[in-house]
Amino acid sequence: MSALLPPVARFDSSSNVRIYRVSCRAFPGLVTHVYLLLGAGPVTLVDTGSGYGESTADLFAGYMMKSKAGITRLTVGVNNLLDQKPPLIYIGFAGDSDASTYDYMGRYIYARLSQAF
Repeated sequence: MSALLPPVARFDSSSNVRIYRVSCRAFPGLVTHVYLLLGAGPVTLVDTGSGYGESTADLFAGYMMKSKAGITRLTVGVNNLLDQKPPLIYIGFAGDSDASTYDYMGRYIYARLSQAF
């Protein structure tokens, strides 16, 4: 029998947005989190990946607008939201962690604008 998932958690932002964290079992042994945002415009569901403590949480949101000029998409996000350092790997070659899995940059914010004609 598998372990129970954590209960749904509710958070309220300073701008009155209700945020619900829902834990899901993606695969045996892999717990993921999704966040449901209510009160910030359209209802938004955000998938942040693994729920393991050594993973990094990323958060992003996007907006799409259709017009005569085509489709415009705006995406903003934060990678490594909690600014977690990668775990040490003591047998790593020429480094102390796995650069193909973990981001050494720490937290960073990005914006992306695209236009399809």
